Amino acid sequence: MLINPLTDFSLEWHRDDVKAEASAEEELEKLKIPDGGTQFNLALCEDSCLIVVPKTHKRARNDEERRITTTDERKGVIEGELLVELGPGDCVFYNNNILHRATYNSKIKRITLHGSYGHAINGKARAQNILQFGQAEWLPRFQPKDPNLQSLRSHLQVLIDENKGKDLKYSLDG
Repeated sequence: MLINPLTDFSLEWHRDDVKAEASAEEELEKLKIPDGGTQFNLALCEDSCLIVVPKTHKRARNDEERRITTTDERKGVIEGELLVELGPGDCVFYNNNILHRATYNSKIKRITLHGSYGHAINGKARAQNILQFGQAEWLPRFQPKDPNLQSLRSHLQVLIDENKGKDLKYSLDG
């Protein structure tokens, strides 16, 4: 769940599974992986935090995008960017490798369900997307009673076990 933060802040432009320093060729290789990760934001109240550059999940960054995403301008305006405005009950699905960022205003109420879907057959690529957020550390403490959450936990545990000891080379830092 995404909620309003205690302080205002912004995320830098990024793709969830492509490093900013990747060459155009490396980007295109990553973008070829099908179903690496489809994310969703389901707003329970108005939400206008997400900013995307349409169709960038299908192509390498152009010169302007590359410059902005690899310099001190990482939070700057990119030509053609789109602010995703959701009303209560609206849901947006997007490829996690679309060029995106977010801005958060601590004074505006935000309650948004956020999740990610990917296909298990993608193995390492799926693990890189999911496990870079530290699930292996907290999952042992997660003991749900709900059958659906138990299923989610067991699937995450399988992903963790299958990739234990492997260098997954996560794309995002921090």
